[in-house]
Amino acid sequence: DTKSYRRFMEKRRPLFVVCSALLIALGSYGIYKMIPEQPKVVVQKQEFSYKQAKNETQLMKNIYNKLKIAFDNEKEEEVYKLVGSYFAVDYFNLTNKNIDEIGGIDYFYQDKKDNFMTYAKEDYYKDVNSLIENNTNTQEVVDYTILSYGESTIALEDLEDYSYYDVKLLIEFNEYNEILADNELEVTIHMIKKSQKYSVVSIDY
Repeated sequence: DTKSYRRFMEKRRPLFVVCSALLIALGSYGIYKMIPEQPKVVVQKQEFSYKQAKNETQLMKNIYNKLKIAFDNEKEEEVYKLVGSYFAVDYFNLTNKNIDEIGGIDYFYQDKKDNFMTYAKEDYYKDVNSLIENNTNTQEVVDYTILSYGESTIALEDLEDYSYYDVKLLIEFNEYNEILADNELEVTIHMIKKSQKYSVVSIDY
């Protein structure tokens, strides 16, 4: 009768619910297994490859430490500003130089490095060896100020598709610099960004 059937169904209902839940779970598992797993995209962190110069001055050490911090925190704008600053300070500083040494050369673009060394020896470094021999290479860059920075309009031939940046600085010396005929200098550092690394390509002063 109806009451007997109702009692029968009420006794069977928990079993029915369990079976239904199992079927749904198995179905869901089957659907899940049919969907292929997507490969994980692993972004490899760029290695810090900016070299620390030998015989750094205290100012250079400060800039280099800031550069490492900016790099670790992926602050791109700060990185290229500090790369340009480190190069400029090392290039014009003479107190830490040996015979035939050109400051900042490790920060210059590899393919143009030889040309730049030739230029430097005919320009700012023309008489530096004599200063070193006479122990009069006492010109030290003691401070700098970034005057402006941003994208550059300069581009190397056959490398026009890369990004370029300028940093304009005012550097100050501890004394009158006879080579420059002043105790301070405004200089613009032009850089290329290639292979996720900033390198100097030219300077103007």
